[in-house]
Amino acid sequence: MGKYFLARAFAPVIFTVVLLFGSEAMAGCVKWSNSPKIIKKNGLMKPGPVRARAIRRGEDVISIDLCRRGGGYIYRLTVLGKKKRVRDIVVDARSGKRIGGRSSKRKKLEDRIINRVKRNLRRHGINYY
Repeated sequence: MGKYFLARAFAPVIFTVVLLFGSEAMAGCVKWSNSPKIIKKNGLMKPGPVRARAIRRGEDVISIDLCRRGGGYIYRLTVLGKKKRVRDIVVDARSGKRIGGRSSKRKKLEDRIINRVKRNLRRHGINYY
């Protein structure tokens, strides 16, 4: 094992985290301490009813973010679905209508990257769960 073994071993993991979550962090999401002002000023739905709809569909809500998209706002929900799979759901913050989620093309890309990371970890003898 060389001097930079850990750096080389975890580089794919770090790359994956930045690729998957870095763009979301820069997507214009609002701090929750500022959200009541924005919700009131723009006539947006409160996050409670959005969360309740997801729960009624049988999904466990992991997190909700209020983000700016285009000229309006969206709620980005991360949920654990009925089949115990983590999904992202996008809901229009004004109307409360579901406008999308993670695209299947993006999902395939993410799955390929995750599988590549797993192979690299196995190759270096690192156990993962």
